[in-house]
Amino acid sequence: MDRATLRQALVQCLLQRRMTKRADAYAAYQRLATHMGVDEAFDADLDAIHASLAPLGWDVRACHDQVRAEPYLLVVNAKSDELAQVATPYSAAELQYIKALVHAIFHTPQYALPSIQALQLATHTQPVPLTKQTATQLLANLERRQWLHHLPSGAYTLTLRALHELDTYIRHEMDEACVLECMACYAIVTRGVRCASCRGAVHTSCQSAYEAGHATCTLCGVAWQPVPVGESL
Repeated sequence: MDRATLRQALVQCLLQRRMTKRADAYAAYQRLATHMGVDEAFDADLDAIHASLAPLGWDVRACHDQVRAEPYLLVVNAKSDELAQVATPYSAAELQYIKALVHAIFHTPQYALPSIQALQLATHTQPVPLTKQTATQLLANLERRQWLHHLPSGAYTLTLRALHELDTYIRHEMDEACVLECMACYAIVTRGVRCASCRGAVHTSCQSAYEAGHATCTLCGVAWQPVPVGESL
């Protein structure tokens, strides 16, 4: 078997999960390479897969957990400027509810929407309200699909997958004041700390490295005095 076959097998593995720990993806890659008798070149093969998927509007994106810094690989729809292009196969009414959920989450101080509010939101969905039973089933479905995380507090927050796959939508559709960008890795922050004087923020996983090199906020220049962002997982 040749390297192209190995890459195709790795693509299938990544597509099946959509969000995969890098360590797990590498372990699967090692097994495939050994089985096929192909020399390992994991990063080079990921680069080749990225190049081959780009014309199709897909991307293999490296990212990390906001709190623990664990690296992940995500297969995302790079052309998804609209939430509806990402969140299929939901109905029009369900998509409106999902949009309302995303907006509500980003307009809470902790980037986490209490379950009661999430269900109440369903009855105000326009043009077609959802019943609380339908909303409950939809929330459970979004959790299974790794779009939402149900916190121990009972609140819902967006997962790492959702934040990256909806990155363009979030940056374009949310109020600018609600969207914090990490000054270390430039990804959206919903777990971490921000400057007490401005919107400068870093993930919890980026905080130590950032503070080791900066005594002041790189956004506003004021002495770095961090305040918490997001609800604890």
